[in-house]
Parts: sequence; C-alpha cells; structure tokens
Amino acid sequence: MRKAMVIAILSLLCIASVSTSGENRVMTLEKCIEQALQSNFNLKAAREKVTETEAGVREALAGYMPQVSTSASYTRLINEPDVPDLPLPADQQFSLPGFDVERNIYNASVTVNQPLFTGGRTRAGHQMAKEATNAADNERIATEKELIKDVTQAYYTVLSSRRSLEAIDSSITLLEQLVTDLKNGVEVGMRGEHELLQAQVQLSNQQLTRRQAQSGADAATGFLANLMGLPIDKELLLDDDIPSPSGFEMPELEDLKRSVRRDNPGIKALENQLSVIENQKRIIRSQNLPNIFASGSYSGDKGGSSLGDGWDDNWTVSLALQWNIFDGGAVRQQQRQAQSQYTQLCHRLDYLRSMMEYQVRTEYMALQDAYEAIAISQKGLEQSRRSYEVTYDKFHQGVVPNSELLNAQNSRLQSEIAYYTALSDFYSKLADLEYLVTLD
Repeated sequence: MRKAMVIAILSLLCIASVSTSGENRVMTLEKCIEQALQSNFNLKAAREKVTETEAGVREALAGYMPQVSTSASYTRLINEPDVPDLPLPADQQFSLPGFDVERNIYNASVTVNQPLFTGGRTRAGHQMAKEATNAADNERIATEKELIKDVTQAYYTVLSSRRSLEAIDSSITLLEQLVTDLKNGVEVGMRGEHELLQAQVQLSNQQLTRRQAQSGADAATGFLANLMGLPIDKELLLDDDIPSPSGFEMPELEDLKRSVRRDNPGIKALENQLSVIENQKRIIRSQNLPNIFASGSYSGDKGGSSLGDGWDDNWTVSLALQWNIFDGGAVRQQQRQAQSQYTQLCHRLDYLRSMMEYQVRTEYMALQDAYEAIAISQKGLEQSRRSYEVTYDKFHQGVVPNSELLNAQNSRLQSEIAYYTALSDFYSKLADLEYLVTLD
C-alpha cells in the first residue's frame, strides 16, 4: 500500500514538472508567431469575416432555386351561418343535399415560385458575393502579415531591451566597484572627494537609466504577450539570441516594386471591391429589364358552409412577367452613384499602388542603412571595450584621471546599447519590408 502511494506521488510530481516546464518553455520567434496566429483576436475576427462572406455566397446561390412556401389556418365560427331566405312556394321547403353547417374551418396552401429570367440580377449577385469573399480573404491575409510583422518587431524589441538591461547591470556593477575603490582611496588620502562624487553621480544616472529601461522592457513584453493572445503580465521566456545577419542578400528593388503591385493583399482586396461594384452596377441595370417567374400553387379548405365533407381543392399554374416601365429616374441615379463609387475606388487603388511602391523603396533603403549600422556599431562596441580596458589599467596606474575612466565606461555602455538597438532595428526594418512584399 505504501509503495503504491509513493508511486502515485512521484507520478504527480512528474506531471507537475512536465506541466511547469511546458508553461515556462523557451520560445523562439517562430513559436511566438505560431502562438499569435492561433490566438490573436484581430486575426480571429478576420477569419470570421471570411466565414460570413462564404455564407453570403451560399445565400446568393439560393436565387437560382425554386422558392416553396406554405400556409395553414384554422378558424372557429362563433355563430352558425344563416341560411339565406329564398322565395319558395308555401307548400315547398328549402333543402340542399349535403349541406353541413360546420363551425370549424380549415385552410391550407402550398406555392412554388421559380425565377426564369431576372435580367442577370441573380448571376451578378452570386458573382458579387464571391468577390466579397475574395476581398475578405485578402484582408485576412493582410491582417495575418501585419500580425507577423508586429510580433517580429515586438520580439526583437524585447530582446534588445533585455540585452540593454544586462549591459546596464554590468556597467552598474563596475561603477559600484569603482565607487568602493574611490571611497577607500579618499579615506587614505590617495583620491580626491570630487572624484568620488563624480562616480556617485554617474552611478545614480545609470541606476535611473536602468529603471527606465526596465519599464520599456516590461511594456514591450506586455505588447508581445497581447499580440500572442496571452495576459499582458505573462512572463515570457524567449530565446535571447539575436543573430547578426551574414550579408545583405535581397532581390532587386525594381523586382520588389513589381511584386508589391501584383501580390500585395491590400491591393488585391481593393481590386475585389472593384469587381463587387461592377456586379452591383449589373444588378442596378437589371431593374430596367423584365422579370419572368413560373408559379404553381395548391389551396384547399374545409368547414363552414361548404358542401360535402371533403376538401375543396384548387390548383393553379401561372407564368408571370414583371416590368418596371417608369420609376421616375431612380435606376438612372443609382447607376450614377455606383459609377461614382467605382471611379472613387479606382483613384484610391492608383494611389495605393503608388504609395506601396514608395514604401517599398523607402523600406528597402532603410534596411540597407540598418544593415550598415550593424557593422558600424559592432566596430564601435569593440573599440569602446578596448578603450575601457586600456583606460582602466591606466587609471589604476595613476596615469589618467577618474573622469576619463568614467567617460570610457559610459562610452562602452552606450556602444553596447547601440549595437543591440542596431540589430533590433535591422530585423524590424526587414519585417516592414516582408509585410509589403514576399521575400524568397
């Protein structure tokens, strides 16, 4: 019994350990994007919009099908129906075989309507619904690409902020040690008090910088968690590796410009909207054409003063034509409105294509600058570290003053922050470009 309890307890501890390790697993950029694509609320809404428009397509298909309707009623007469007075000879009585006074009256009918010709309205409505679905799907793709861009930028912002915090913490540790050494030097008369005060001021400034950097890192982490559909105070364990790009291998700028005009989902969504308005114009024109319907119906009733005990049946078949001869010019004005909407959308589409080309060129050049900034900041970081090491040695040898060491230490800190910022900025600019075009 005791052995079974021990095994059960160990099993529970293992399960808890696996669960905890699963919750606190290190997340790479790919895992963050995967989580966001599954849980982001804006993307879920965009997907539901596609579902809504797909239902609209199926609704439009119903316009080709016959419409069947039925009705039934029951009536209870309060008073018996009166038999009409007829002028008959005195020696004869009124009698009508099968006449039954019934207070319960039943009625039922079934009608079938089949459109035969609607001037193209049904087909245009179906095409319009399909284009609306295509537009919603392209908007979903645009939302998905924007989400990937935002997650990527937030991810590298968090990493850069955390790396900067590590650099600040390291710098503060060195300053604290320096302050301790200067205090000892002041006590024995080897250092001036002004040197100690300078170091203490710089330590206070870096402690304030550290507080501000921590707030920025927390805000960036909360934003990333929100994009992933997680609580904003969720602790995220991220892979802290920020790889330096091996080279600037990008397609030609002109190829990217052509790609954005052809493949950008935002442009495609507007093109779908143009097709929607074209079909709307066809629907409006169909109002000037006749509509032809075939109709068949059955109706029956029983009760009241009807003759006999059975149903009184009535069958009808008809062919109906409906044609609006004069509408006061309403259709013409509707056509003008639709044409104006079409022209407005064409102008917006031309503007969007032009702006997309401009943004591609701007982001491409910004990405080139960001790539070059990495090499510059990396070289500056190496130089500042070496400069600090040399200055630190000379300071302890009494060759350089305290202020020069503080400047070297601050320069090293700023170079480290600049390097991590340059890496984050490069991947952020790359995400901006990938949002506009698909990079192979």
